[in-house]
Amino acid sequence: MTKTVMMMMAQLTTATEQIDLTAEDSRCILLLDFRKAYDTVDRDFLYESMRLFGFTESFIDLICRIHTGTTATFVVNGGQSSALPVRSGIRQGCPLAPLLFYS
Repeated sequence: MTKTVMMMMAQLTTATEQIDLTAEDSRCILLLDFRKAYDTVDRDFLYESMRLFGFTESFIDLICRIHTGTTATFVVNGGQSSALPVRSGIRQGCPLAPLLFYS
């Protein structure tokens, strides 16, 4: 996770603690949109976090293999670029992506 995301999460925690301290019966709805959030995930940090949370090495290896060798192409002026390696982030559209992001 980037410093920016960690700072936003710290601010969110502080805000919710302040709401809890100042209101006897407060209700709050908070919607967050982490723009390009999946793109910012540091994969090594993700794998180490999974170890700390007790995920098995075989599951971590599976996640690692899913994210190894990923590439992206771009269409510019009607032409497609050559494949470029993607070295950070988690796969967009993967059913596990939200769970991996929040781990």
